[in-house]
Amino acid sequence: NGKEVQIQNTTFSELQKKLDPDMFIQTDRSTIVNLNDIIAITGTELRMSNGSVLYTSRRLKNDVERAWLRKFR
Repeated sequence: NGKEVQIQNTTFSELQKKLDPDMFIQTDRSTIVNLNDIIAITGTELRMSNGSVLYTSRRLKNDVERAWLRKFR
């Protein structure tokens, strides 16, 4: 299909450090999302631009909401 795939052996925390914190945020123990792909947040539910629904942990919920709202300032 012409797309290049790169496989890296890296830890979750190493990957997170490589990503722009203004664009990406950890939503639970094993998920990082692009803030631009979140279209709505209701409680711990994240509605994504592709129609999927993800959930954030209660522990990270406030951080996710604050980061997402910063996009609109």
